[in-house]
Formats: sequence, C-alpha cells, structure tokens
Amino acid sequence: MLMSLIGWNKKLTSLYNNQTMKKVTTNHKPQTTELILFPRVLLPLLLLMISIFTAYKAGAQAPTTWWYNNGVPDSVFLQTDVFSFRCFGGVAYTGGYDTTVIDSIVHRSTRPDAANDVFFDTSSTLPQRLAAVQSIDSTGQLEVFYLNISTSTGSYSSNNWYTLDNKILVNFSTAYPDSLAIDSFMNKYNLSLYYEPLDSLPITTGCSYTYIFKYNLPSNQPNGFMYIPELLQDMYEDTSNVICVVSPNVVNIRRTMSTNIGVPFEPNPEITYDVCGVNDAYAQHQWFLHNDFYDTNNGIPCTPPIAPGTVGADAHICECWNQGLTGNGIKVCTIATGDVDFVTPNPDYVNQPFDPSTMWDCTVQPCVSLVSNPATGAAMSMWSYIAALRNNNFGTAGIAEECILSQIKIGDNFISDASMIAALQKALVLKVDVIVTDYVSPIFSGGIKQELFNHFEYGRATHAAAFGTVIIASSGHTETNPTGTTMSHFPACYNLNQAIEEPEVIGVIASNVYDKLESGWQTGCQAPYVPNNTYYSYPANYGSQYDVASPAAGCYDATVQPAVTPQDVTQVAVVGGVAALLLGDNPNLSSIQIRDQIRNGADKVGGYNYTGPLQHSTELAAGRINCINSYLGWALNSNAMDPVAEIVKIGSDNNSWVLLFKKEASEDFDGLLLDLRGNQLKKMSIPKGALTYRISKDEISTGIYFIRLHSSKSSMVFKISK
Repeated sequence: MLMSLIGWNKKLTSLYNNQTMKKVTTNHKPQTTELILFPRVLLPLLLLMISIFTAYKAGAQAPTTWWYNNGVPDSVFLQTDVFSFRCFGGVAYTGGYDTTVIDSIVHRSTRPDAANDVFFDTSSTLPQRLAAVQSIDSTGQLEVFYLNISTSTGSYSSNNWYTLDNKILVNFSTAYPDSLAIDSFMNKYNLSLYYEPLDSLPITTGCSYTYIFKYNLPSNQPNGFMYIPELLQDMYEDTSNVICVVSPNVVNIRRTMSTNIGVPFEPNPEITYDVCGVNDAYAQHQWFLHNDFYDTNNGIPCTPPIAPGTVGADAHICECWNQGLTGNGIKVCTIATGDVDFVTPNPDYVNQPFDPSTMWDCTVQPCVSLVSNPATGAAMSMWSYIAALRNNNFGTAGIAEECILSQIKIGDNFISDASMIAALQKALVLKVDVIVTDYVSPIFSGGIKQELFNHFEYGRATHAAAFGTVIIASSGHTETNPTGTTMSHFPACYNLNQAIEEPEVIGVIASNVYDKLESGWQTGCQAPYVPNNTYYSYPANYGSQYDVASPAAGCYDATVQPAVTPQDVTQVAVVGGVAALLLGDNPNLSSIQIRDQIRNGADKVGGYNYTGPLQHSTELAAGRINCINSYLGWALNSNAMDPVAEIVKIGSDNNSWVLLFKKEASEDFDGLLLDLRGNQLKKMSIPKGALTYRISKDEISTGIYFIRLHSSKSSMVFKISK
C-alpha cells in the first residue's frame, strides 16, 4: 500500500525528494483536479507519508523543499516529526489522541497562526502517525494545515524548526505598483492584501517596500499551505517580471533567546567591584562596564575553584564616560520581543521623554500602539543597559543615559518575518538613529533584506543626505550544541553585496569574563554545558562573518526583578549603547563609519587567530568591543586613522614629546593627553601659526598614551609611549 501511494504521484514525490533541486511542477492552484479529487486530509497525509518515508530510507537524507533567495534556490529540510494545523476560530484542539504515538499537542495561542503542533513520539511508526492524524481530522475541528521546516535534520526537541503560515512577502519590481497591477497579481495567485507599506515611508526607487499577502484556500482544501514553497517558485519565475523578491513568512516557534535563564539575583555582601565610582545598586554586576576579576558565580564556593574573570575583559565604557560621552539626543529603538513599561514612574528613566507615538506592537500588521506593561521582556532588559540613569543609587547604569528610547514589539514566545518587516518600516518612519534587535533566524528573508537596504539608503536623513540607520543584531546562541555553531544567522550576518567587507548590519558575538567566546555555563560553579539544563548562558554562535564580540554572559539587569539577562539581549544592548555614545559625539557619522569605528577599535583578545583583510577571527570576529578605542578612532595596533594626521608628525626625546607641524597651523587646535583607559591627564591649546608644541614626560609613568588633537576642520589621534 505504501509503495503504491508513493508511486501514485511523481510530482509530489519530487517535491519531497532531496535528490533533486529542479522546479516542482505540481500545480498548487485551488482549481486543480489533482487536489480536490481526494478527501480533505488524504493529500496532506500523503505528503507527510512521502516525506517521512524518504527520511526513513536507509542512508537517505531528510527530504527538502525550496524557494528563491537572491535569485538562487535555497533549500530547507522538512520537519517530519511535527504536524501543525489550525482549528476553526484559532482555538485549541480539544479532541483526544493516541498517546503512544503522539508525545503532546501544543496550542500556540499567542501566535498569529494560532497553530496546534502535533509532536510525534520518536519510536512511532509511519502507519501509526498517519492513523493518528486521520483520527484528529475526523473530529471536524481542523481548518488548515501548515508546513514545518528546519535548517537541520534534528528532531523537534532541538527547537530548530519553523512554520510557514499562509502569508507571502512580496517586493514588486516597480517601486510604487498601481492598484490594478496589485489586483491582477492577487487574482492570478488567489491572494488577498493583508498589509501594505506605510504612506509616510521615504520615497524610494527600484524594488518596492514589502507588501504582505494572504494565500486564500477553499474550505474543502485545508492542505494548500503545504504548497507555499512551490507557489513562491511560480511567482518568482513569472515571465511578467512583476516580482523583485518573494519570500515566505517564517514563524519562529520560540523566542530568539531562551526564557529559562533568568534567575533571581541576591547580591553577595562579601564581594564588591568598583565600576568607575558609580553608585547604582546593580552596576557592579554589569561587568561589561568595567571588569576587575569579576566573579560570575557571585561568591559561590566551588570545588574545584573557578578562576576569576580577566582584568579588562569589558567594553571599556567607563573610559568613554570619562570623555563626557552620554549619547545625548540619539534615538535608539529596540525591535525586540516582550513588553516595556513606559508609564510607571521609575528612577532609572526620569530623564526619558517617553513618547507613546514611538511605542508600537507589530506582532500584528498593521502595527498597533503598544500598551505599557510592567511585565518585562527582552526590550526592557535592553533599556536597562542602554539608557538607565547613572549614579542615582538605583537599578543599573545605562551606557548612553541621555539617548532617547523607543520600542517596537515583534512577539512574545514567537517572532515572524512579517512582524520584523512591519517593525523595520515603522522604525524608518520614526527616523530612529540606532536599531537594536534580538531578532535571530537561520533562514534568510529576502523581504527583510529589502527593508534593511532601505534603512541603509534612507535612514537618518538630514537635508539632502542620508547617513543610514545603525542596525545591531545578535549572532544568536545554540541550546543543543556544546561547542556552538558557525552557521550564519540572519540578519546579523547580512551583507548587501555578498561580500564580508560590506555588511550593513553590525553582527555581534557573545564573549565572557575571560575574553573568550562564550561557551555556556550552568547556575552554580559554571558546570560544563549539558543540553536541557538550566543555564545562565548558552554557547554563542560565532564566525568571521560577524563584526564584533561583546561582553554578555551572566550580566544582571534590574527591570522588575533583578535577574541574569539572556546573552542575546546583553550583547546587542552593549553595542547599541556604544553606538549611541559615538553618534552623540558626532551625529554626522554614517552607519558604515560607526560600524568601522566599532570594528576597528575592537581588542584582539582570546589568543585567537585574527587574519584576512579585516583581521577577523573565527571565534570573536574583529575582537571584543572597546568603546574608548572606537571613540579615539583607531585600533591600538595602528599609528593613525585619519589621513589629516599627516600634517603633524610626532617626535620624542628623553624629556618630551614634540608635535611638529609641516606648516604653520592654519587654525587653533585643542588637545588631550590620555592614558590607556582614556583618563584625561593634560589639556593642550595650540594657537594658530604654531610650528611645534612640546609635551613634558615629567610625572608620567612608563606606559602607552594617546594624544588627541581637534580643530574645527580636522581631528587626529596618535599613540605614544614612554
């Protein structure tokens, strides 16, 4: 029986057979006779059966499906041990099921698709699974079926699988398609318009902003969503050339960071750490600010003893504060999961001009106004790191306390490409300067790519220039691989030109208190990583395709209940805070310049091999972020970053350093002598017309120092030593 059914339809077999990547010719359209001749459940069962059978064949790989990304077929695996469906009205399934075949049925009530996920027992047989699904369908509760995909061949327990719902993301080849063209497109593919770009978006050229359509199904064909990948193929290959990019709506069934790593924080009175003299209650446990042997176990005695952290394994935020950097006026938008409280009085946010018009919920499209909620999520943790008021004897110390916060919510226990697209469009309308996001996906989205490109082209528009929005995203983590993974996660790895030299998103890897790649650690004594245990952190995703590493693992925030913050949140918040500091000092820096300053200023730590034109390592990319290096504008292993510095040379004798101007200084210069931590040792005033300027070495100890010169027209930095 099994073999006869498989042989019944070669087209379906080709769809689920990993041996071919050729165009699938099965007709997906509602009127097709092949689909409606069979009972409502038989065809999806047949598809499931074929996919499972293929996976069961000795030596065979899991079956695949595909669509076009950047014009190239992009293959994904089918998740054969999960079967998803929606009940009428989006309610939970209430019928019975065979517990010897099915582990559980979970209703995702907060997801837009409101799916019920059937998780098959790993020991169940193919006929048992088919019979179980038939039994569920016989209750009459099922409305539609959904396709589940993955980037690996693991079981559902790995949490590395995703659902394709009935939404389709389209960028037309015309920037502003007329209504007749859109109507014709919808009629051709049996679609309805779900979301159209905002009228207030900047005028664009080339591909359009992203539209979102729904694929409509007749009531007697609940299986049609199984054909979404094929529908995407047909659209892209359409000879009418109306499509620039077409993508599925990928729904992530879990948050981009784990929800089980937050634990109540109880300060240990026996240990204290000096964080540049700030008095905030939890600042001493924000070790990314300043790290002097920070103990992530908070004084818990361990056998064998755990080595303390590495001095200086931090983002050197204190040194930037010493330069007066505050992020004044820079608009930082968190595009993140969870809620924020922007109404309840909070001493950490007394200086925040919270504007309800900048708070949005894009879990549905079009976005709706975000309701202030004391419940915390990723965004609230980000806020506590980025902009909490410093030195108020309360909570945390924000990196850029004078920046202006906003939030766009993209989910709770789910995220979707559609939510991210709507959020990016809303952020472009809000004209934010910096976006910090916890959105992570191993599946590339052409629609999101187009919106990122729009931010690069039209973000931070001033007069006739657009400096580009600074976008910061996490590389993510793995919960199942003790060594982490180098797989590229989107959009942190995104680069417009498919060249590592030009990524328009700053992708951030997590580093630890030892200036190493974060490898994950358990509560109490940093026990070795074991999947499915409770953790403070997880092994970080890594690779030279990202931009920089940031201290992240085991840091504390102070939202409603102080707790360890998931590393995905911390690492992007730290970099976002640094970006705000740099832009506050010079708002006319482009997004590329900010990226380069952050990347060039990173410390080459960890003992890793930094190679190639970008001097990247596999483990920490450009290295661990260093705020003061980035502010000064050059890396420690360079002589000067600004070509303007060539107008000045530096000489030295036993008693002094001497600035030698090639010609008389054409304007007044201000100067600073700084130590390695950015502390100001001396101010200098060099008048117009000067040829030389002498700086005494007296009362300065042996070490490395910086000289920073600044005028109305130029800025330059020198490294000097005694």
